[in-house]
Amino acid sequence: MIDAPDLMIETMIGLISAVDWDRAGIGYSVYYYTVFMAPGDNIKLAAIDGIAPTTATIADGTYPLVTDVYAVIRAGAAKNSPAARLRDWLLTGAGQAVVAESGYVPVELE
Repeated sequence: MIDAPDLMIETMIGLISAVDWDRAGIGYSVYYYTVFMAPGDNIKLAAIDGIAPTTATIADGTYPLVTDVYAVIRAGAAKNSPAARLRDWLLTGAGQAVVAESGYVPVELE
């Protein structure tokens, strides 16, 4: 890419816009961003081995291009610190409902 700096797009919205505009364009972005934040009229998500990316296929692990997102806090943080309280709340039913409402895939709570 260093030899073709005009092909480098530095923002996710720039990538979505470029691919939406260019019929032969291809790009790689985050499912949530592509579907919920910046859907383009001409954007199509790629199926891998016949499995399309959806909230369900990401959650059940059948769509292969996924990554986990973690909420982490500093070791030794007080149990009532804002960071610990946010992490703990995210793992409640209400927190996971917000995760799902935001377009992310919630974890299965035990």
